[in-house]
Amino acid sequence: MDFSMALGLLGALLVFGFAAGDIRAFFDLASLAIVLGGSLSVLLARTPWQDLRRACLAAKVAFVGHQRSHQRLTEELLALADLARREGVVALEREPVTDPLLAKGLRLLADGMELADLEKALRLEQARLRLERESAQNVFLFWADAAPAMGLIGTVIGLVRILSSMSDPRAIGSGMAVALLTTLYGAVLANVVCLPLAQKIGERAAQAALDDELMLQALLLIKRGGHPLELEGLIAPVVRAQTLPDNQAEAEALRP
Repeated sequence: MDFSMALGLLGALLVFGFAAGDIRAFFDLASLAIVLGGSLSVLLARTPWQDLRRACLAAKVAFVGHQRSHQRLTEELLALADLARREGVVALEREPVTDPLLAKGLRLLADGMELADLEKALRLEQARLRLERESAQNVFLFWADAAPAMGLIGTVIGLVRILSSMSDPRAIGSGMAVALLTTLYGAVLANVVCLPLAQKIGERAAQAALDDELMLQALLLIKRGGHPLELEGLIAPVVRAQTLPDNQAEAEALRP
């Protein structure tokens, strides 16, 4: 569980609930239908089904997904490099790996693909994975734009209802509720849910992109017949930078 994400959302809801007092006054089914139903409908019309599925999986990972440490990835890659030196690259195909880039690389290594062709194939796979992660993040970024727009539409609808029913005080009250609550719902959905999720998904995507590059370099080194110690020297600076505070990491990166 990503406790920062969960605690942030829970804290925002508690603050809003405390400020609202009687929460029942802030519930309006018509306003909810306009903002949530309208933004989801626009999202469905704009986004391919496959991207929606990836976005749902990415949102789940943002809450409960376990981020693999660079230290653990290093140990896994060193073990694969050592296995390739001892038993040959054919033995790599039997290794159980779940990462798509690493699994494809091991399969291509076992098939005996040439170094240049191997790098080209892995770069294409790396680009495909990057586009998939970006598409998942873009779903929530678009939803964050659509929700306030639906709130504005709801506000106009509410004002029209008020102006068309000036003689009926009860109708004026319901129209005013739609006009105000749709704006509130749109702002909350965009800024409390969609944007934090998009940010978290983007951070996970950046981490995964770095992991992909480390795996690609490891696979190319194995293909060249490099020693596992050479691979450790390649990855160690990245692992060290990830464990240092930001200012020390910048100093390490600038050090020759």
